[in-house]
Amino acid sequence: MYRNLSGLNNSRTIHRGELFVSLKMFCKGYAEGDDIHLSTDLDADSENEMNGTNRKIAVKLVINGCSVFMSELQVFQHHGSIWSIFQTNESLIHHDADCSSLSDLQIVASRLPCDGNDSKSDIKTRFFWEMCREPFENVYYLDLEGCVHENYLLDQNALQSTFPKLQTLKLKNVDMTGFAVLFPWTHVYIDTPEARYVSFIANHFESSFKNSSSFPREIAIRDSVLDFKQVNLNGEIASISLNNIHVKYLHDDAFANVSGLTKLDMSYNDLETVTGNVFQTLTKLKHLYLRKNKLRILGSDVFDNIHNLLVLDLSYNNLELLNQRQFKYLVNLEELNVAHNAIRVLPVDFLKDQIHSLRTLKLSNNPLTAVPIYPLYSESLTAIFVQNCRITSVGFQTLIRSLNHNDLNTAQISYSLQRSGSDLQKNIDTTRRAVLDISYNFIRNIELAVEDNSMMIIFQALLTTFSVDLKGNPLDCTCLTYIPTLISNINENSVTDIKWTCTSPSEMNGRLVSSVSETESYCPVSDERCPQRCSCFERKNSRDSIDDNRANRTIIVDCRNVILTHLPEVMPTGKLELWLQNTSLAQIDVHDYLQRTSVFDASHNKITQLSQFAAKALANITSIKLDHNNLTHLPVQLMSTNINKLTLASNPFLCDCHTRWMKAWIDTRTSPVIDWNVIKCSYNKTKVNKMIVVPSSMFVCISTPTVNVSKHIILSAVVIGCTLFVLVSLALLIYFQRFNIKVLLFTHLGVKVCDKQRHVDADMDFDTFVLFSHADHSFVQSNVINGLLSSGYSVCSLYEDLTVGFTFLENIEHFINRSRKIIFSITQDTLMDDFLLTAWNMAYERAINNFTDSIILVVDTEIVNKIDETKLMTYIKAGKYIKRNSKFLQSSVLYLMPKQACGKDTENQDTENEGTEDVSIPMVRNISDPRKENGLVYISYPEELDSEIVEIILCDLQEKGYQVIIFENQFLPGTDIRDEIHDKLDLSEHFIFILSNENLQDYIKMYILSIVISKSALCSHNYLLLFTFETIISSFLSNELENYMDKYVTCSVTNKKFKKRLLQALK
Repeated sequence: MYRNLSGLNNSRTIHRGELFVSLKMFCKGYAEGDDIHLSTDLDADSENEMNGTNRKIAVKLVINGCSVFMSELQVFQHHGSIWSIFQTNESLIHHDADCSSLSDLQIVASRLPCDGNDSKSDIKTRFFWEMCREPFENVYYLDLEGCVHENYLLDQNALQSTFPKLQTLKLKNVDMTGFAVLFPWTHVYIDTPEARYVSFIANHFESSFKNSSSFPREIAIRDSVLDFKQVNLNGEIASISLNNIHVKYLHDDAFANVSGLTKLDMSYNDLETVTGNVFQTLTKLKHLYLRKNKLRILGSDVFDNIHNLLVLDLSYNNLELLNQRQFKYLVNLEELNVAHNAIRVLPVDFLKDQIHSLRTLKLSNNPLTAVPIYPLYSESLTAIFVQNCRITSVGFQTLIRSLNHNDLNTAQISYSLQRSGSDLQKNIDTTRRAVLDISYNFIRNIELAVEDNSMMIIFQALLTTFSVDLKGNPLDCTCLTYIPTLISNINENSVTDIKWTCTSPSEMNGRLVSSVSETESYCPVSDERCPQRCSCFERKNSRDSIDDNRANRTIIVDCRNVILTHLPEVMPTGKLELWLQNTSLAQIDVHDYLQRTSVFDASHNKITQLSQFAAKALANITSIKLDHNNLTHLPVQLMSTNINKLTLASNPFLCDCHTRWMKAWIDTRTSPVIDWNVIKCSYNKTKVNKMIVVPSSMFVCISTPTVNVSKHIILSAVVIGCTLFVLVSLALLIYFQRFNIKVLLFTHLGVKVCDKQRHVDADMDFDTFVLFSHADHSFVQSNVINGLLSSGYSVCSLYEDLTVGFTFLENIEHFINRSRKIIFSITQDTLMDDFLLTAWNMAYERAINNFTDSIILVVDTEIVNKIDETKLMTYIKAGKYIKRNSKFLQSSVLYLMPKQACGKDTENQDTENEGTEDVSIPMVRNISDPRKENGLVYISYPEELDSEIVEIILCDLQEKGYQVIIFENQFLPGTDIRDEIHDKLDLSEHFIFILSNENLQDYIKMYILSIVISKSALCSHNYLLLFTFETIISSFLSNELENYMDKYVTCSVTNKKFKKRLLQALK
């Protein structure tokens, strides 16, 4: 280690006489048995080299899972000193009364070994410094952590005597009951002329007064047991953090003797109220965190004396009311977080006094019905979050009506001047200055926001200056008059587009609001002639007509999915568009109103014939849809109409003399038939082919000889005919109901008649894999999955059992190949989901390659005629499906299941039992790496989850033999993680990352996640296990992270199967 020491150069920018050396010791498993011995013997060459250099070494000692001996640390005194010790992850320093080798120690970060073994020796249950005879005079930074399952009993007097000049104290998982906690206990300040946060202080001096170069004093106690009444904070302290120590009340003089405090964090406690006297002397306070308490009411003067406050966090409490008097003197406030409370109404003047300072406002997850106005006028604003509240269309309209156009412009000009300087001659910056996130509320009709010209101007100013996010709102694009054009104009002059999407009507679902044209928009209209049970709308481009008889207007008559069988007798006045899809229409009757109809959509019906009179009545119609009916012929009069768009596919046309004209008409390619290439017809009684490829010679009619039936009718024929009719009817009844009969026999008698199931499933892992759409979850759970579970089958669900860390397609392929049966629920949502259709194709290929009865289809019969997927339609036409509305649905599924389950423990399928082991088998078995035999798992999570993570994950995984390490604790303060992150990641088998909106804005955490995603892509197993803590704001996601979450399976920590799925992913 010492060879060629004189040739080394200090890489740091500060010139020192010492050479900075970082010595890191990493061992497998627990420290016991992994002893590392340090030798003082040097060969002759090394000794000469050391004697010839003027450099001394300053050692940063990192011990991870190893065991070292205090007496052997003397080796470093020959050539320098140890300035820092970072002891973690089951590492040990064997005690010795002589600690002179650590006399120059400045930083101590020590964590007790916590392997869960109750028979630990004394050496493992004490910190190394407790056995030393002499105090550590130079230590200014102390970080101690006990065990989660048993807090370490710590003596305040021992701390004071051992570290007499301590400046920073951090404690976690300790027990200080019975001791008075005093901080600081020294009047000495540590000053250095060097950079304030260097890792190693080479030149420093002590002072009795605080200077600008003095290190700040900090105290942080987390997850510990102590009596807050016995905490005595007295003197100059820059930061106080007391988290999860069960503080219920702050007495008025709790911080009365503290001076210079800039940060106070009392989060994760049990505070129910706070009075103004608590903060009376904290005039320099800049950061106040009170999140995750039980606050219900705040006094009006609670923040009067902390006028320098920049950040205030009151989230995750029970606050119901706020008033501006509470914030009157917080004129420098930059960030306010009151998310996750019970606030229903905010005062009209809310944050009026902060319009020159406010940068971020978080109001999400409150039952708010309105957005506050004054924060929108802040020239420094970057974001306002009002997600998951109760903002409706009226609330959005109230926001627009309440805004002042001049105040918005003033704020925008101030923002632009801040960006471009004070030169008024420069063009005003039109960049959107902030985000207004109102996603996942109940805004439906955005046209209410532009009811008059004044509102239009304000609305345009809002969209120009703010990036307004309305994702997750049920936006209705049926009747849009001004909004699409307005948004399009704004997008043309902006760097980022407004991407609001429509939810209704169904034909516009998923469309951008800005893409809705004027001709597509239609608004509800009341007309007494509108057919019963139908809805009538008026086209927007016809609403300006001033004709008294309203003959020039265009009326849409929407009768879709209404049972009609015949056309209505009367229709509204004016031009008509008739939407008659799926109405069970059997024929087209001739009516006068067809002469003023421009669009006639009768697709997906039961029309068997179109007469020549009906064809003439449709002569003026420009668009006709007759696809998916029962037409065999069409009248030739259709060629003489004004139709420019006609659909005819999915009709059982005959290739005969009556359709010869159709063949010639379609072949000209000038006909209005737009689906000409998929129209089919049958010939030679059984053959079916596309009409355009059937030879013209096949379009002939074969005459049938006429037989005089009356001459051959005799009594015997009547008797035979009646008998045959009865027998055939009975046979047909049994034939068409054969499946239901078998199901009834199975349900009541437990027998399967004439059914010999074929299964090659000796090595299968699951009895069934159930696939369905999100919207179908409740139906499938109650009617399919619960019945299977109660019958002892092992069931794998698409949305609850996929393995985290693998791609969706890898999961689907794995579970399809490892299940005896695939249950597929087919609804309208399924047909619109490309992912589910891909899963269907995988299941179909497996069925074809193995045995055809491995798939159980549950189909909504209303969409059978709407299915375009060839393989799925072929399967359904063969009758191999169960009707969704069947009374025997659950019994039918059980009937089609194998007779015996796979032998899995049914208790593992209980969705309420979180502690059971998972029955799944990972998709990829990774070849074990000898460096990872200890099952090292890194974890990174938001600070607000600290106590939950410790209770739910760390303890449980350590009990199961996993070595779980908080990744950020692997790095010393001041260390550049970029130099060490790759080496540390190579030591681990998995990386658990819990994502929240807060750490999405944390540069360090996002850098770590980016590196982990890159490493995971190169691994053959699920290295990264990504979990979410709350609803993630998509605008905060990087492209890399968004692509990963679209492709790979993730899970929420609030999921009731979270622990089970975590253990499944770690296998």
